[in-house]
Amino acid sequence: MANTTFSTLAPGGGADVTTDDVVRYIRDELLSIAEKNMVFAEHAMKVQLPQHNSKTIQFSRYPRLALPRTPAVEGETPTAQLLSVETVSAVVDQWIMVVQLTDLSILTIKHPLIPIVTERLGEAKANLVDREIQKVLLAGDSVTFANNRTSRATLTTSDFVNSVEMRKIWKSLRRQGARVDGRNYISIVDPEVSQDIGGDDQFHSAHELKDVSALYNNEIGEWMGFRVMVSNFIAVHALIADADWTVAVAGAGSWAGASNLSVFVKITRVESDFGFETDISNAVAAADVDAGEKINVTFPASPSTGVTYNVYVSDTDATSADGNLHLISTGNLPSAVLDLTTIITDFPESADFPVTAPASPATGVTVHTSFMFGKDAYAMVDLSGDNLRVLVTPAGPSKSDPADQRRPLSLKGSFKVVILNEDYLQRLESASAFD
Repeated sequence: MANTTFSTLAPGGGADVTTDDVVRYIRDELLSIAEKNMVFAEHAMKVQLPQHNSKTIQFSRYPRLALPRTPAVEGETPTAQLLSVETVSAVVDQWIMVVQLTDLSILTIKHPLIPIVTERLGEAKANLVDREIQKVLLAGDSVTFANNRTSRATLTTSDFVNSVEMRKIWKSLRRQGARVDGRNYISIVDPEVSQDIGGDDQFHSAHELKDVSALYNNEIGEWMGFRVMVSNFIAVHALIADADWTVAVAGAGSWAGASNLSVFVKITRVESDFGFETDISNAVAAADVDAGEKINVTFPASPSTGVTYNVYVSDTDATSADGNLHLISTGNLPSAVLDLTTIITDFPESADFPVTAPASPATGVTVHTSFMFGKDAYAMVDLSGDNLRVLVTPAGPSKSDPADQRRPLSLKGSFKVVILNEDYLQRLESASAFD
């Protein structure tokens, strides 16, 4: 006898609405999304740029006067000193995100979409600010490499952050006159580096004698003159293998530059969700490029989703230094092929690209960045009247939407992050034992 079972009426187990007659129970509670720790904005100097004062703000500082080296001669006026001024300026950028809901989606979807989108845009606001702060801090001049290494490329897998490294940074900040925030400097590290610090012998010995609860709860807190804060929203950097992508001279094209050029290309992998540049390639040469030829860049096939690629190209013949590699293209998809001659028609003599390439890590080393700084090391400037905020369009018909079919929600605002004093900021790059 044939039995009509659940599987008979729902051959896909109730997973395909086109082939079964099964009602789905949807929980009211939504699943959580991954938590990201936003800590950089709270330590920025908050500054308002008043309305009707353009988009540029200038910070000024008058350096100390030089002390006299010899006593004054009676009756003689010393040579007058010149007063100097140092300035730091920033031009605010406007940022906008838009999510547009239809009237039917709002009316028919089980979960209330407007508060969900509002919450997600609020989270995006915090992510955006923290990312922009880190991009500015990463471009700062003051960088130290763990274990006395001289560059990112020379870091090895055993060059960790420990008490000695933190004391070196504290010494540098104090020597350069950085002001403490409260009684400590601030250190923002990622989860891996926090465990390197927590596993340090000196850290263990100190907390075993005084505060063993910190060990039980895996807390760092105050250590070696720093208030240590942990963020899982700090990008790490690894090397894109040369074998994973190609640069090639590819036959007839529209190259208008000189002949017999060696053109260097570097690519970086960018997270689609947050926009961090993570993995970085070495500079690879396309040799003996002649006028009338073309250069093709083929991007890695894996990962196939969730990333795009930036491209940096040399502006000097036969020079592969990062300072001569400039951003030329963004948003390239995995496995895509980029024809550089469709972007550059007169290169490199007249090329003018503003953003230079990041340094490449060594093979097999994941580079972690820790930020150590004093009070007022950097500022976040908001344009008054256009502060970053979430906007919800009121319901009802309008001239652009007479049938009230759409409900846009947006994140909008103008701000800029700027380093105020390089001496107040140190960036520490290292490997980690917890990769």
